[in-house]
Amino acid sequence: MDKPRKSSVRNRQSKTAEAAMKTEAAMEAYINNVEPLRADEMTVEQRVTKRAQGRYFNATSYRTTEAQKDLLKYAAKQSGKSVQQYMEDILMFETERQFGVEYDKQF
Repeated sequence: MDKPRKSSVRNRQSKTAEAAMKTEAAMEAYINNVEPLRADEMTVEQRVTKRAQGRYFNATSYRTTEAQKDLLKYAAKQSGKSVQQYMEDILMFETERQFGVEYDKQF
């Protein structure tokens, strides 16, 4: 006759899962309480990503010649992006690199 498994085996498994949940909750609490990085502590890529969060507005209209427009379309297609995304990636990265930290120091 086989002996039934000890109940402690099942309890041990549930305690392990419970301990993992507590550890995960502790890590989440720690992450939520960490002070956000200041602009001068972030990389350019991090600042571009952070500033890109939020609602988008029509900020400007960019005028081009027909040849420039065609070149932008070609470049965007080659990079697998829309013309808007292609231009935004270039413009915002460079603007953030040159002026991002200085701009944030105003506030």
